[in-house]
Amino acid sequence: MIDPHFHFLDPITYPEQHATLIRAHPDLEPFLPQDYAEAMAAAAAGCGRRLAASVHLEVIPEDGVREVAWVQSLVDGGSGGGSGGGGGHSSNYKSPVRGIVATADPSTPEFPQELDRCLAASPLVRGVRWILNYDGPLLQGETPTVDRATWPRTRSNFLMPPVDPNLGQSFRALAARRLSFDLQCNPHQLAHAAAFLAEHPGVPVCLDHVGSLRLGREGKTKGNGDDEGDDVLLDRWRSGMAALAALPQVHVKLSMIGYAVPGWQTDASKEATAKAVLHTCIDLFGASRCMFASNFPVDIDASTTADFLFSKYHEWTQHLGAAQQADLWYNTAARFYRL
Repeated sequence: MIDPHFHFLDPITYPEQHATLIRAHPDLEPFLPQDYAEAMAAAAAGCGRRLAASVHLEVIPEDGVREVAWVQSLVDGGSGGGSGGGGGHSSNYKSPVRGIVATADPSTPEFPQELDRCLAASPLVRGVRWILNYDGPLLQGETPTVDRATWPRTRSNFLMPPVDPNLGQSFRALAARRLSFDLQCNPHQLAHAAAFLAEHPGVPVCLDHVGSLRLGREGKTKGNGDDEGDDVLLDRWRSGMAALAALPQVHVKLSMIGYAVPGWQTDASKEATAKAVLHTCIDLFGASRCMFASNFPVDIDASTTADFLFSKYHEWTQHLGAAQQADLWYNTAARFYRL
């Protein structure tokens, strides 16, 4: 299998590089190559598969080029052991990382130059992500993603018409360099994203985390986009997902299910909802445009071990044919990220 979405973290050694994340999550812990290897060994056991390759996703660094260079150093076998305090890799270490998704702000005119700096920092760069989840400005005392579905450093709803002309210029820069874009936005932003992406068919796009759906939040979050009842939110999400699925260049990652359906791990009815969300994505996009992703370490918590999560992904798709399963676990990611 290919894991097309995970993150290395080292907030202890490089707190300045993770400053934005640390402000939002002060208890952030390291997640380094040995930690990832152990998590994916458990995940592989859970689904009966073997990890063949993986793709590192940016994790809101202060300096995107520096993050790319750091990840490349870990791939090359530089220092960066496990969170338990280990040092460098053993002499027989072979990194599974075959692709890197960097970060660069597409709303700035300097975006093309930043792309070139990222490409110069590593031959593994395959695309970029700039998180666009926005549901109003974060107010004093609000925690990003918890109190409001606005991510750190997302300053406005860039996808709302009229779209910033810099976005169009940035997507033309991506197309010229054969780079992809990882899209992450809220359900109420999906339709606007589809309208914008329809104008840029030459850029492969992967929607992260089943479109950032989050159920069970009525009255618990502030904002004006995705805090209504579940029925209203699901209808908006399905409509937006269908609009994106109509664009052949758009793919979707099956990940962050615990964010979409909190508590599914211990509640049978919620598990059924989580399974239905995953099946809706596959029905809309087809297995050839869907890919399972770990999103480790984010998707590991007290109620979700790596083996449990991947055993459920395996269980929920057992009804599919061999070719569809091969797409979900390997082929889609290999094609999309040119691995």
